[in-house]
Amino acid sequence: MNAKLKYSILGTTIMFIFILFFNFFYISSKSSSEVNKIDTNKNVTMLTFDDGPGEADLKILKILNNNNIHATFFEVGCNLAKYRFSDKFEEAHPELKKNEESVEDSKKSDSITTIVQKILNSGNFIGNHTYNHQKYVNKISSLIDELKITNMLIKEVYKENLGVDISSSQIPVRMPYLQYFPGVEYALKQAGNSYIARGYLGTDYFEKEAGVAKILTQYETHLKKGIIFCCHSKDYAQEWLPLLIEYLRDKNYTKFATFWPKNLDSSISSFKENSYENYGRLVK
Repeated sequence: MNAKLKYSILGTTIMFIFILFFNFFYISSKSSSEVNKIDTNKNVTMLTFDDGPGEADLKILKILNNNNIHATFFEVGCNLAKYRFSDKFEEAHPELKKNEESVEDSKKSDSITTIVQKILNSGNFIGNHTYNHQKYVNKISSLIDELKITNMLIKEVYKENLGVDISSSQIPVRMPYLQYFPGVEYALKQAGNSYIARGYLGTDYFEKEAGVAKILTQYETHLKKGIIFCCHSKDYAQEWLPLLIEYLRDKNYTKFATFWPKNLDSSISSFKENSYENYGRLVK
C-alpha cells in the first residue's frame, strides 16, 4: 500500500469517526431539552399559538378571554421588533430604531404594541419562535444570533409591561416547523435558553384548505393528559378554536396551563395559577 493511499484511508477514517461523534453528541442530548407534554395525571392541556404578534391574536385573545383561558404565544422576533419600546431601550439598541416611519409603519407599531400588551396583561405567556422564522440547517450561527435578539426583545416587553425580569433560561423556544437537527442543542445553549417546546402540530396553518372538521379531528384524536397543542396565530382560528374549547370541556379538560415558571415573580396571580408546574413537569 503506497503512502498516498494510506493517508487517504486514514483521513477518511478520522472524518467518519468525527461525524459519528458529532451526531451522537447532539442527537443523544436531544432528550435533555425537548419537551412535548406535561407529565401529569390531571386533565390539563396547553394551547400555544405561533408566528405572531399580529392582528389575528386579537381574535384569539377575545376567544380566550371569553372562556377565561390562558395560553402561550411563541412570537417571531421580526414581528415583535415592531413593538414601541421605551426611548431608553431603543437608544441602547439603534438597530431597532424606526427612523422616518411612514404613517402605515407607525400604525403597525401602535397595533403590535397594543397586541403584545393585551397578551401579557391578560395573563398569557410569550415564548421565542426565532427572529426570521426560517430553516436553520447549516445556519447555526444565524440561529444563535436570532434566538439571542428575540430573547432580548421578550425580556424587554416583560419588563416594560409587567415589571418582571425574565431570564433567557426561563423563555421556551419553539423552532419553526418543529425542525430539529444536530446543532440545535448547541445553539440553544449558546443563546441561554433551557428547552425546546414541541407538542402536537396539526394543519391549522392551512386554514380553509384544511377546514374546521379536519383541524378539530386532528386535535381531538391526539388529546391526552398534559398535551401541548401547537396552533397558529391565524384569522381562521376564530372558526375552530371555540369548538375545540367546547370539545375539551365536554371531555372534562377544564384546565389550561402556560409555560410561566412559578419561581418568576409577578403581581398578576393568574400567571402562577396557570403555570404548568401546578400539574407536573415538562417531559419529552
